[in-house]
Amino acid sequence: MDSEKRKLIVREIEHWRRSKLLPEHYCDFLLNLYMDETIEREKKVGGVSVQAIQNSRWYVWLLIFGSITAFCFLALHFNSFPIPLQIALLGVAVLGCYAFGLGVRRKQPLLAHMLVGLGSVALLGAGVLLMELYGGQEDAVLLMAYVSFCSLMWIVIGGVGKMNLFQFCGWVGLLLVYAYLLQTRGLAPTWLNAQLSWLPFCVLFGWLGWLLQRRKISSGAVMLVISFILLLMPEIYGFYRAGSIDPWFQGSLFVKLVTAGIILFGTRKKWIEWVA
Repeated sequence: MDSEKRKLIVREIEHWRRSKLLPEHYCDFLLNLYMDETIEREKKVGGVSVQAIQNSRWYVWLLIFGSITAFCFLALHFNSFPIPLQIALLGVAVLGCYAFGLGVRRKQPLLAHMLVGLGSVALLGAGVLLMELYGGQEDAVLLMAYVSFCSLMWIVIGGVGKMNLFQFCGWVGLLLVYAYLLQTRGLAPTWLNAQLSWLPFCVLFGWLGWLLQRRKISSGAVMLVISFILLLMPEIYGFYRAGSIDPWFQGSLFVKLVTAGIILFGTRKKWIEWVA
């Protein structure tokens, strides 16, 4: 095969890699087949080709550094803005991260997770900071309501973008809010109360996870992991509330871990297909 045809094929394979039309290891295999010493592989810096950087226009650089400058200016003078403007700016930033992250999740999954993660951290951190600045953090009910709102947002974003990590974080956030509500109710931290407070949700999430997993829905794996956490939550909650290692909680934790290990070993050929 002559050099021009090889160059054409190599460019096409590079296009497949950028567009995620083929897995990366397939592209590497094909490149090793068709590349020779006379063909120089495309150089990249941070995922961007060197040629694209060299041929970039002045307005692209102006847009990049202008955006950085505007962000620094807003960050330095953020507290001096009126509250509605602060909320609007934060909302635009969070929605921008979410929209852009979900838009590139197929072609650049790592960048998508970074952007959605940045938006999620900004959503929680900025809201708590605003409540602290204006006295809202002293209201525990308002704080828990906001954490619940953020957690629900993470679950929705994770479900829409098929990002299980954010779904998991959202459910964990709701579990922490539920644990706080149990503590504020003044319920006696007995072994029976702890089991009754958490195990029904363990059964519910396990059942939902099993149903979703049978339908090949990725959220099912998240539900099953949350179900396992809920299985151990009575003991974790009991140790925290009691402030000591109660023999009842210690014994039930041992029994649950051994039972879970036996079940996982017996069903390993089934659940490993879900994880892989």
